[in-house]
Amino acid sequence: MNCTYHFKSPISMICIAPHKCQRKLCVQCLYDHGVDIIKTVPIEKFQKMAMQKLKDTKLDEISKLTQQRMAFKVLLSQTEQMLKKILEELSQSIKSVYDWIEKENQSFINIINKNINLVESSYIDIEKLVNIEEGSTLNDWNAEKNSYMIEQDKKKNWWGQHIQAFIEKSKNGIEQIQSLYNDEEEYQM
Repeated sequence: MNCTYHFKSPISMICIAPHKCQRKLCVQCLYDHGVDIIKTVPIEKFQKMAMQKLKDTKLDEISKLTQQRMAFKVLLSQTEQMLKKILEELSQSIKSVYDWIEKENQSFINIINKNINLVESSYIDIEKLVNIEEGSTLNDWNAEKNSYMIEQDKKKNWWGQHIQAFIEKSKNGIEQIQSLYNDEEEYQM
């Protein structure tokens, strides 16, 4: 390729001095350039130097990059599995508590509805009805049920706060990862 300033002269040197210039020099440009000859390198030699520098930095080796990418994929997959398991266990736990409360409520309703004819009722059913009538059984059950409901509310609030904190930390982590990429894009521009 010939020089854009000296059309008959081929480009033969590259200026590596730490300043802004056209970098590609022909013999006449080198003479006019005014930079120490040590700061210019023949094109063939410069190309070998640049290639050697690339080899030395091992940019073409992607094994570390691939390993790190795979490690992130494994981490995300494991996290997803753990979160699914935790949510399933949490869901089952919540369901079992509410199912148990409903079952207990229904058992009291059934005792009352079942014993329309008290003369034919069993001693155990009559005893339960007497305790209900006296108020101690239902009062005890309502107190116990309310304590379970309060405890469930506390757990719900605790989970809500921790999930929100987890989401915020996750968003911050994602933003930090994205900012690395965005900063590099801006630098290249």
